[in-house]
Amino acid sequence: MAEINEQNVCNLSIPFSILTLPPDQFTLLATLLGILIAQNLSVDLQNTLGNFLQTVGQIIVTFAGQKEVYDNLAKGNGTAKK
Repeated sequence: MAEINEQNVCNLSIPFSILTLPPDQFTLLATLLGILIAQNLSVDLQNTLGNFLQTVGQIIVTFAGQKEVYDNLAKGNGTAKK
């Protein structure tokens, strides 16, 4: 279940949050999930799902980057180095 706090940030309440894993375990989990999922899909479905997940990931990274720039500008910090 997700809830929105005062800053309009969505907090996911997940019993076992992958966000709390150390980097090596996080990477290992991603690797294992990728292999397990790929084994049960045709090559066409592997490509389609892989492209979809990469697109979702790129959108999340783009959103986060723009939010950081926007927040810095709102605080008057700016991002351009002189």
